[in-house]
Amino acid sequence: MTRSLLKAVLINVAILAAYWRVAFSIVHASEFLPASTPPQIAEVIAGALALTLAFALRARVATYLVAAFLAFSTAELAINLIYGARSIHGAPMQFAVLGAALIGVALGVLAMRVQMPRAEAH
Repeated sequence: MTRSLLKAVLINVAILAAYWRVAFSIVHASEFLPASTPPQIAEVIAGALALTLAFALRARVATYLVAAFLAFSTAELAINLIYGARSIHGAPMQFAVLGAALIGVALGVLAMRVQMPRAEAH
């Protein structure tokens, strides 16, 4: 591997590891909050921090993965706030929301890469 590729891989792995560690710590610390507080709030905070770091360091892979997990956590938080903390649990719903998040990020990447034609003035 070239030096720049190794550096890029290490930066992406470090961001993802830091994201996991911060999310893990914040979620466990949120256990001391009132029972009505959804733990997804901690996940959204950790995701926002990791996404900011990934953007700042221009780590593309980490940016896409953290964005997908942030979208998942945000969607899960919204469902928990609307329907109650117990209604989202279960593997099928988790995979559906994660799949939707990944598709959303993929479509966002595609939209950024496609040049939109300019509207012509009449």
